[in-house]
This record gives sequence, C-alpha cells and structure tokens, in this order.
Amino acid sequence: MKKAIKASIRNGLSLFLTTSSVVAIAKPQEIKKDELNKSTYVLVHSAFTGPWAMESVAQNLRKKGFNVIIPELPAHGNDKTPAKDVHFSDYVITIINELDKQNGKVILLGHSFGGTIISEVAEQRPEKVKSLVYLAGALIPNGTSFMDNLKDVKSILTENLVIDKEKGFVTIGNDKTYEAYVEDIPLDVFKGAEKYVVPEPLDPLSYKINLTNENFGKIPRYYIQALKDKAIPQSLQRKMYTETPVKQVFTIDSSHAPNLSNPTKVADILVMIQKIENNKLTNKVKQKVTKEINLITSKWEKDFSLEAKNKKAKKIVDVYAENALLQAMPASFGTFQGKNNIRKFWQSALDGGASDMIYHSKNILVLDDKTALLSATWSMNLFQGIITLEKWVKINHKWNLVEDNFEITKFLTPESK
Repeated sequence: MKKAIKASIRNGLSLFLTTSSVVAIAKPQEIKKDELNKSTYVLVHSAFTGPWAMESVAQNLRKKGFNVIIPELPAHGNDKTPAKDVHFSDYVITIINELDKQNGKVILLGHSFGGTIISEVAEQRPEKVKSLVYLAGALIPNGTSFMDNLKDVKSILTENLVIDKEKGFVTIGNDKTYEAYVEDIPLDVFKGAEKYVVPEPLDPLSYKINLTNENFGKIPRYYIQALKDKAIPQSLQRKMYTETPVKQVFTIDSSHAPNLSNPTKVADILVMIQKIENNKLTNKVKQKVTKEINLITSKWEKDFSLEAKNKKAKKIVDVYAENALLQAMPASFGTFQGKNNIRKFWQSALDGGASDMIYHSKNILVLDDKTALLSATWSMNLFQGIITLEKWVKINHKWNLVEDNFEITKFLTPESK
C-alpha cells in the first residue's frame, strides 16, 4: 500500500513539474467511438494544493477511457499569480473556461474548498454540468462563504489556520498540514510532496456564493464523505449534505484527501456516478430490482429481531458478500472487511442488547439489473441513524450486500424513546 501511494503521488508530481499550464496537465484524451457515451470529468483541486493532487484519480479514470480535465487555479501549481491579487471570480472563470471548451455536459468534482467553487460554476453554467460531486467538499448554502461555515467548527484545520492579511493568504501553521489533510499516507511520502503545498489566497475564502433553485438547484449532487477527516469533521459534512440534499452519499475510510490516499476508490465512485446519470434502464427493470431489494431488506429486519432474541448473528450476516466492507460511524465503531469480521461486529451489537432494527424512508437507485444502491434512515431500540449507502450486487442469482455504510446519529435512553 505504501508503495502504491508513493507511486501515485510521484506520478502526479512528475506531471506537475514538467508542465506549465492547465492545457498540458489536463489535455483531453481522444475518445473512441464506443466511448462516446462516457462522461467527461472536471476535477477541481482543494485549497493549498494543485492539479498534481488530482492526477492519480485522473489516471484511474483515463485508463477506463474517460476524458479528464484538471484545471489549475490561480496561485496554485505552476501559476505564480500573487495570492493578494486572486479573487473568487478568478477561480470560477478558470473552471468556466474549461467547461466552455466541451461539447457536452461534464461531471464536476470539487475537493474541500473546491466544492464552493463548483457550486458557483454550476449556478453560472448549469447547461454545462451533468452532476456535481463534493469530495469531502464544502457544500455550503446560498449567501454564505467557506469561512462562514467554519466559524464555530473545531478541527485540526480550523484551529491551526494562520492568516497573513498583508500578503493576502492563509497557511496551516504548527506543522499540522499532514495531520489535517493526509494523515493516512506515509509521513515520508508527504514530506516529498510538502514543498508543493502553497499558501491559500485569503479573499476567495470569504466570498459569499450566489445560488438559485433554477440553476444550481436543478443539478444532481453527490457527496463523498471522508470518514477520518480532521479538516472538515463528520458533523459538518453530514450537516452540509442534509441541509442541501444530495442524490447519494458515498463514504471512504480516509483522511481529508482520499484523492491522495485512495485514488482508486474515488475513481470507482466517479464511474458509479456516471453510470447513475447515464442510466437508460426501463421502468420494468427498475421496478423489478426495487421490489427485490425491498423484499430482502424487509427480511433482514425480521431476521435481526429473531437473532436479537437468540443472541446469534448468522442470517443477518449471510446477506453479505465474502469480502464485503462495513463502515460504521462514529469512527470509534470502526471499519470491517470480510464476512467473518462483519459477523463479529454484529455479534457484539447483539450481545450489547441491540434489537428491533427498522429501515425508514428507503431510497433505492437502480444502476442495472444486478446492482442497486440503498440509502435510508434507520432505528433500533438503542440507536437511530442514517444509512448513507448499501450497495447490493446480484451474484449467481442471489443479492449480496457488498458495501454497508451507516452512521449512528442518536443514542437512545429509556426516556428518549
């Protein structure tokens, strides 16, 4: 894993060091005739970094035949514009210029502060955006700024921001960049890339975005939640994607920068999103799959009640694929890979007295006749929470739960029931 992370960051940096413009970094690939239905992705990097930070995600997508563009924001990467001369509109114009070169709509991703930029871009060019993807991103409300939304937030990032008004930029002080951004990559790998981290222009961070339901509001939105984020904490990420609803939440067990620590997973999610957006399934297929997922999840509820009485996690684990992934939040609950580890998790829950599991407000997205994504709220006798994602895949004519991501948002007491 360490070698893979090091190689991906090195590849991104090598492109950064040998190019001098967004055109060179993000030159679109020629698309073959059988790939014309594939989406173009525009990846907007975060504050403090540059196009190099998105290159590993781009490489994964290009290998699958997609066209990928990584714009270079002013005062980042090879662009030497003084930070004090940079305004939010400069960022927006940079992205719009790239969108205007495209024949069709793009999937537009923004990492961290980049989320604020893509919202404003979508407002100004709704006809060029197929969907918006926020990678641990700032999905903030109309009339507010990035800094407004961080005002009362305590995180490694917010507690170590150093503002230099004279030079017009902000930095992460006290040697906290590693901890705030990419604590899940090896420290020596980070040290090799640290010199390419740049001060962030101050003015854009206080820009209050202008969004309308007619433009921004009509574009499908997706959120990729970073579960071990020490820059934008879980509570804020959840607040953002619930107050400004999204079509689907995906999760990655990573730091604030999964584009560096797990670019393959980010790319896989982006491919899944384009599959959702390009979905041309008949209503008959969608209804059939939806009915089957509703049936299997209703049976899971009944099995959970029975096994809660018997204190034995068996049938509720049988639905999981052999190498399934379960991610339970808060982070203290942990991430579990493989059926045996998932069985231990649920057995511990049953031993602790958990029972009466019920799905509420299920939403099922059908990708094809063998793949579906479920999100919902849920409750038990001890907890209430959110299912951000259950990914169901039909293998050998049987539905398997291959990914299960949920969060406990409320611990119940006898008085609160």
